[in-house]
Amino acid sequence: MSRHESQSPSPRETTSPGTAADSSSREPVVELVSAPPGVLELQSPVVAKCSEWIEKYKAGAVQKGEASYEIHSLLAASGERSDVIKAAVESYIAILDQHDVKMAGAFKRGRPGSGRARSLSGTSASSGSNAGTPPRSTSSDSRAALRKNKKVEESNLPWVVRNKLFGSELQVELRATLELLKAWSVNPKQVKSSIINTPKCPAFPDSEWLNLVQGRPINLDNVFSGFYSTSTDNQRTESVGEIELKFGTKDASKPVTTHGDWTIAFDLTRDAYLFAFAHRADKLKQYQRFILQQFATKRESEHLRVIALDRAIRKRVSERRDLLLSDFDQFGDLQIMHLDHYGAADQDRDAESAAPKDRPTIKKHNEPC
Repeated sequence: MSRHESQSPSPRETTSPGTAADSSSREPVVELVSAPPGVLELQSPVVAKCSEWIEKYKAGAVQKGEASYEIHSLLAASGERSDVIKAAVESYIAILDQHDVKMAGAFKRGRPGSGRARSLSGTSASSGSNAGTPPRSTSSDSRAALRKNKKVEESNLPWVVRNKLFGSELQVELRATLELLKAWSVNPKQVKSSIINTPKCPAFPDSEWLNLVQGRPINLDNVFSGFYSTSTDNQRTESVGEIELKFGTKDASKPVTTHGDWTIAFDLTRDAYLFAFAHRADKLKQYQRFILQQFATKRESEHLRVIALDRAIRKRVSERRDLLLSDFDQFGDLQIMHLDHYGAADQDRDAESAAPKDRPTIKKHNEPC
């Protein structure tokens, strides 16, 4: 393939592998081929240099034609296969086109975001067109809807770009869970409504279902309280913009304080997890066995420490997307903090401060004999 041709072949024309494309045969050959690997197979230095030209174009330092030519030259000199180069060129051209669309939209709203948008403004003004004149007034509802529906381009998110270029080495269970949480994050309340209206849905507190589908830690105290409660939890939450308003009443909390309490609450929680994340059965079983072993090796008076350790582990896992509950080697610091007497978490003092006062209040009455 020549690197110095003035015109590159059309991306819609595909020639059969091993057959030279000459001037006598220009008809595309239709064949079933796999999608090219594209940018993923390029070397890191090449990707970095191409990204520099993308940033120069976004900053208005170079024209689109120059940026496209330099990117094509870098890819052509990389020594990669022609299908890899073609897919990479198309990806980078798409990024340039997306930037043009964004700048054109900013100009129409009267808020040019860079020197390139200002050049578009000058061109429009010189031609005498008033199509890009921003409106004099916009309602607050329209502005709020625009902010709500506006999305950030993935090309401006470095972590997303790194993940796409170099991949992410995650275990199978983590990838499956992450894909579900991403899909559910679009409308978690709809997901919760679908779950609780499905036959054979396990009994579980309404508020904790929402925590589950959003990847947040489950409050075992609420689960345990709901198990013994005889009243309906009619507490509901309504959102007004970014403010959440809670209505109704919630049953008094019955905290988990013993080994038996924890077992009951975790069994209910495990059933709820398996209803939504069936692929996590083995890991949940391993984690439950791990916590039960901690209970078995501690005196009953120390069980509050084990309950605190469980709460801390589940909180850490909920804040990460690369940890499983069965990654016990990642929780050594938490074990020292909560199980050891010289750990940072002083559970004995916390337990004493939280314990109810058993002594009744005696009122003295000065009554006549």
